[in-house]
Amino acid sequence: MRITGLTRQAAVLAAVGALGALGLAAPAIASAAATTPAKPGLTRPAVHGPAKLINAVVRPALPAGEHYVCPAPDLPGQMTCMSIVNTRAGFGFAAAGHAASAVSPADDLYGPSDLRSAYMLTSASARDGKGRTVAIVDAYKDPNAASDLARYRSNFHLSACGTSNGCLKIVNQNGNKSPLPAANADWAVEESLDLDMVSAICPNCHILLVEAAGPSTADLGTAEDTAVAMGAKYVSNSWSGGEFIGQDSYNHYFNHPGVAVDFAAGDFGYGTAYPADLQYVTAVGGTSLTHAGNGRGWTESAWGPGPAIDPEGTGSGCSSLEAKATWQRADATEPDGCLNRTENDVSAVANPATGVAIYDSYRAQGLFDIGGTSAATPIITAIYALAGTPTPSTYPAEYPYLHSWHLFDVTTGTNGTCELLRQYLCHGEKGYDGPTGLGTPDGTAAFTDGGAHRVTVVDPGTQDVPAGASGTLTSITGLDSARRDAVHYRATGLPAGLKISAAGSRDARISGRLTAPPRDYAVTVTGKDGSATSTTHFRFVVVASLTEPAAATGEVTNDSGTLCLDDGTGPGAAVRIQVCDGSASQEWKYTSAGTPYDTGTIMIGTGDCLGLSSGAPDVEACAKGAADQEWAYLGAGALSNRSDGKCLAAKSLTAGARIEVASCKDSAAQTWSLPAGPIRAGTAACLADPGISASPGTAVKMQACGISGSQQWALNGDGTIESSSGLCLSADGSLLSESAITVQACDSTPSSLDFSEIWIPGPGGELINAESGRCLDDQGNGPAGSPVIQDDCYGEDGEVWGLN
Repeated sequence: MRITGLTRQAAVLAAVGALGALGLAAPAIASAAATTPAKPGLTRPAVHGPAKLINAVVRPALPAGEHYVCPAPDLPGQMTCMSIVNTRAGFGFAAAGHAASAVSPADDLYGPSDLRSAYMLTSASARDGKGRTVAIVDAYKDPNAASDLARYRSNFHLSACGTSNGCLKIVNQNGNKSPLPAANADWAVEESLDLDMVSAICPNCHILLVEAAGPSTADLGTAEDTAVAMGAKYVSNSWSGGEFIGQDSYNHYFNHPGVAVDFAAGDFGYGTAYPADLQYVTAVGGTSLTHAGNGRGWTESAWGPGPAIDPEGTGSGCSSLEAKATWQRADATEPDGCLNRTENDVSAVANPATGVAIYDSYRAQGLFDIGGTSAATPIITAIYALAGTPTPSTYPAEYPYLHSWHLFDVTTGTNGTCELLRQYLCHGEKGYDGPTGLGTPDGTAAFTDGGAHRVTVVDPGTQDVPAGASGTLTSITGLDSARRDAVHYRATGLPAGLKISAAGSRDARISGRLTAPPRDYAVTVTGKDGSATSTTHFRFVVVASLTEPAAATGEVTNDSGTLCLDDGTGPGAAVRIQVCDGSASQEWKYTSAGTPYDTGTIMIGTGDCLGLSSGAPDVEACAKGAADQEWAYLGAGALSNRSDGKCLAAKSLTAGARIEVASCKDSAAQTWSLPAGPIRAGTAACLADPGISASPGTAVKMQACGISGSQQWALNGDGTIESSSGLCLSADGSLLSESAITVQACDSTPSSLDFSEIWIPGPGGELINAESGRCLDDQGNGPAGSPVIQDDCYGEDGEVWGLN
């Protein structure tokens, strides 16, 4: 997913969105690296700062007569409902004006009997689900939720399910019946859809509707925890948003072993979404469902109009940020697969042209034709409820992989354009594919493990560590449904000097002192309890120092463009911003600390460093490893201090104003352009400018690091990386892996910003393209002249960069 057509101001918000604007929790968001506690010999700095959006969301234009129900998210960490209303048949509400006309089930809409027939659920829906509670998590309040549900169920001759008979319970995100959040007509339609689809599939189930205060990840995540705390074993989430740096700070809301947690994959065509990208949730894709003359009576294809730019259709793809589920091995190959989490797992009807009937009266009264993965998600969640109670200490997302033959394989249709080597990511194909996962339900058998004893080893993802590190370098999480005292572990492929050992009853740790040389290591970890075993595979990347002493000095310019960081009169002096004049007091050098979870020092030409030992920014004698002297570049001009997580800021945008640190947010006072210097890969080679005579579109290559002017790259406050020849590093509009990185004319149009030229530092030292969500990669692993490409973010040494 991606954003296009934003104003420059909106683009900066997307790149470094202010947390306050998101309604996120007050503490600054942490990068994924910050979630690992500091260990002896491996100190991962707690890098705090604004969330940064990648794989962002712009919604494609819909066919005439179709309308998105909820507004698009425009900030990182903001979610939207994944539903689309179809008004082409002359019924339903209009995009504006809120007009509607009633229809009957005789219209070409799928009601409960159609859905049960399509997914072989007629007997199970009538028989099963008693005593089981399906939770629905949505934003805002639907004042007519109970009465609209009663109307739908009565219309389709389903038993009553209301608040008076205890079948329906409605609470706020904290689990209280009042006060409920503010009403919202858009999300009210979503809530009606979710309630109606659960009722259609599992009419005997009770329903818990948890209404979050708003569509932020924090509010919806709090509601998620509440749903599980109130006893729900099946939680439907018909919403998602773009992947964003810092999202791992919210993962805990959605990690509930023993609970089926399901998420909509999205409605905007090929591209990944959060939280559907998490390995322990079920990512639900979408299909087009039509009647057929075959034995089943139905046929399905992947939902999407076909290859096009930004087509509508189900989301799918290879995550930029999240580790692969242990059980998702069908495509765990390189380069024709995905080593990260692949979306999706399963699917169901989602195309608005083959939509489902719902009843809603808050926005406009009537039965409506609705589609989107918002329809598929509650259908799948209700089927989990029909299948039975999940086994404790297991992830129900794994169950379909244990019984894939109990699913209808979807082998046609496409939701966009993907790489030639990986057509399965955007096409329905035999066996596993991205848009439809393993397939669609054929009864309930694929959604239970029958209570079997299971051990689960959670994939920790790629581990990037500096050469020579020591201590506990990686933790492994294990689950054991038998709840015995211990899971026994063994590991193969570990770098020399490391070993695996138990850490508590079911977890493990990898520790020691690295003596192995820098390179990528393929590690396999197996956990075993009796006959139950689980194996996970991940990369352990030992990275050489990323410090490059050839960094040049230059001005650190504020967003104003005319004011520069100035060290005043030397050590101990107050640092201020002054009119840029090229004087020695304005000559700074930013140098990488050398680790893959990169920070750097800001050194004045005299050899002193910018630090916080006095509580405010000052110039002091450089001290190796001093946390107050290490500044993490967060992208788009933000610099966060390692000691307190606050950002470098000008007290005002006037000459002579003091420099301070403040809570990180998107503002001109916290936006800095860093002087030019080398960008060194973990392969020990440096990014090279094609030269001042290079024309836009020239491919970028690597060079042996040195003092060459062609290796001087400036980090601009708008998120671009500018070469010494005045051209900017660009993905050239491509969304595909292994496409060449070029230099292009730097976008300077006041009304827009080219997202292909914006690069966001990732949690492990990656540089992630804001448009494609793919990582800058030294494809040839360092020889002079090796090409630079964008590729899936696997954390390999060619994707780890030091900024100097």
